[in-house]
Amino acid sequence: MLNSTNVNLNRGQNLKSNKNDTEILKASLFGYIKSSELPKLFDRILGLSENINGYSGKQNYAEHVISFIPSVETPIGPDRNNDVIIKINCNLLDENYNYKPTSAKDKEWTINMIGNPDSRITNCIVIPIRKIKTNGDIFEFLKALGYKFYFEYLQRGFIFGCKNIRIKVVQTYQIEKQYDLSTAKHLKHTKSIWLVEAYSTYTKDNVKIVTDELITFASYLKGIVDLSVIDHHYLQQRINYVT
Repeated sequence: MLNSTNVNLNRGQNLKSNKNDTEILKASLFGYIKSSELPKLFDRILGLSENINGYSGKQNYAEHVISFIPSVETPIGPDRNNDVIIKINCNLLDENYNYKPTSAKDKEWTINMIGNPDSRITNCIVIPIRKIKTNGDIFEFLKALGYKFYFEYLQRGFIFGCKNIRIKVVQTYQIEKQYDLSTAKHLKHTKSIWLVEAYSTYTKDNVKIVTDELITFASYLKGIVDLSVIDHHYLQQRINYVT
């Protein structure tokens, strides 16, 4: 049986956390860079701070992400808007940044409860998130909740910290055979393109401080990568049913 902490998961489309579960906000800016520009990006970031946490010159980030949706669509009406996507993710690397030889069922999965972007904040993407660590058979658990497989992808690359900000530089791979990472292939036309995300997590009291820090950090990278806000519609967590 699968256990989770600080969360009460209801069967079907709704997920509700208990009062002890703390909501964290994530502020992000995004950009793209060509493979040929990566050394310039890393040199610039290393020049910004003597304390770069996690960067060693080799890839240190690999994550498997799977999304699930309700097995049965809620009938058309107001309650249909409550249908949400559940995402689970797991780290694929050990402490030496080598791949762990484990099957999908045996991995250490985390349930991600992700809200929609705050449209009132326009200079960064701000999203509420909760991460719930689990153990046991996550797939049977989600099936029992009334969810089914939707899509999955693999991200790998670099992640490191610069003061209060984390920088993720990754490529995204589609997985052609369900749960089989050996079938991961670059997304079309992205083999030489990397996604750059600068982000910070915080509580509601620090919104202005964190967003200002991100904007300042982004200004230091101009000329190499332009970090900006992406369209909120691409980050909506609601399910777009075909009616």
